[in-house]
Formats: sequence, structure tokens, C-alpha cells
Amino acid sequence: GVRGTIAVGLVPQYYSLDHQPGWLPHSVAYHADDGKLYNGRAKGRQFGTKCNSGDRIGCGIEPVSFEVQTAQIFFTKNGKRVGSTIMPLSPEGLFPAVG
Repeated sequence: GVRGTIAVGLVPQYYSLDHQPGWLPHSVAYHADDGKLYNGRAKGRQFGTKCNSGDRIGCGIEPVSFEVQTAQIFFTKNGKRVGSTIMPLSPEGLFPAVG
């Protein structure tokens, strides 16, 4: 990744490739370099631990409400759940992203 960083998450279909996942609206990502969750903003919040070489990061989505178009996005590290966040679903859909 950029300057030794990597981020794993979900982004809308027409996401700008000039930005890490999670930095722009309707995107979310776990950043391995600082262990923070970025949820549509360039400023993250502490979420998990930093990652090391060989760690495996996962991301999943569980629908919360189809009526209000929200989902629970969860992240794993080495097969164990790190945490989750609720977010509105983008009308464009969400797609896996690694940055």
C-alpha cells in the first residue's frame, strides 16, 4: 500500500482510486497500519490493533434492515472478529476494496 499502509473494506462502484478505502463518503475500511476504522472520513477512530506481516484481514457484511437500507460491516483479523459498524448502504452498492 501507500507508504507501507494497507486498508481493507467496502466502497461504492465509482470510488476515486486516489483515496484509500474508508476516506470518502459511503465507504468503510480497516487500516492495518494504525488499527483504525475509517468510515467515510479521512480521520479514523481506534478500532483494533495494528497488523504485522502475515496477518490476514477480512471484511463482511450482514444486512440490518432492507427497509432503511442499512448493514452491519464487520472486520476480522486472523479469523477473529475485530469489531463492526452500522452504515447506510450506497445506492450504487458496495464492492470489496484493498488500498
